[in-house]
Amino acid sequence: MSVCQVEKLGKFAHFGKFFRFSLVENPLIKPEPSATVSITIEFLDIAKVEFDEAMFFYELEQDGLGERFKAEVRRAIDRILQFPDSWPVERGEVRKCFVHTFPYKILYAIDCERLVILAVAHQHREPDYWIDRFTEKE
Repeated sequence: MSVCQVEKLGKFAHFGKFFRFSLVENPLIKPEPSATVSITIEFLDIAKVEFDEAMFFYELEQDGLGERFKAEVRRAIDRILQFPDSWPVERGEVRKCFVHTFPYKILYAIDCERLVILAVAHQHREPDYWIDRFTEKE
């Protein structure tokens, strides 16, 4: 899989049940031509709401903290794209990647050439609330 980066995390294009991000190849790393694969990041609507609410909360707590949260989520997504199968399995095909500095994790599943973000979940609240989202997606 090629190493990709999120072009613009803050600008979402809404397509039905998902939010899509456009991806571009990382110009700093030159993958093998045969290894180039395009992948789409899709947020479930409710995961986008969770992300927005957390970002808003942190911005209310301290100016600029919401932007720092957004940047850390972006870096976590970059790590997922770089090593999608390296993160621990949470349940079934759903994996989790922890957001550095903040008590959040990104719950995601790989579906063909899509990275589906099921939840941007606080680590200390209702641990399994997102489980129904995985079955709804399919």
